[in-house]
Amino acid sequence: MNRSLETKPVAHALVWIALYIIIVNIGDAMGGIPNLSTSLLLTVLSVVLFFYSKTRIPMGFDIFSKSEAKTVL
Repeated sequence: MNRSLETKPVAHALVWIALYIIIVNIGDAMGGIPNLSTSLLLTVLSVVLFFYSKTRIPMGFDIFSKSEAKTVL
């Protein structure tokens, strides 16, 4: 999935959106206390996405070098 992030970022985002929609539908179909199963499943998805983004997506000032910052600014 890391290669798809680099080459096709829109497709990568659409995969996560589709996964979100599928999890919401599964949670709604489970029944029980209203919205409890959906919220628990979405919490798990959020934790997975958080750790995925921390390890795979560069953020902050680490992704720029000084020379790139000078040309941008």
